[in-house]
Amino acid sequence: MCFITKVLKIGAVAPIIACKNILILVMDLIKYNSIAVGAYIKHQRKIMKKSQEKFAEEIGICTRHLRDIEAGKKHMSMDVGFNIARVLCIKIEEFYFL
Repeated sequence: MCFITKVLKIGAVAPIIACKNILILVMDLIKYNSIAVGAYIKHQRKIMKKSQEKFAEEIGICTRHLRDIEAGKKHMSMDVGFNIARVLCIKIEEFYFL
């Protein structure tokens, strides 16, 4: 069962319902700034004093993929986004406000 925890409005974009099952469908339609998000992830990782290798292992991806995300070369999947948000102790919605 899916419980709705929060509804956000981003400009003229339709509301985002903060429920993982729905977020996967809705957030895939919303573009985010991959360069800003990558820089933010890298900055937060460094504050936590984690190497790329350790951080990548914690979120379940290879180091190369993390490098590409941090450089803004690749978009992350929703599952990777949720894992990154979990490890950084933030809400995944924050990636869409950078």
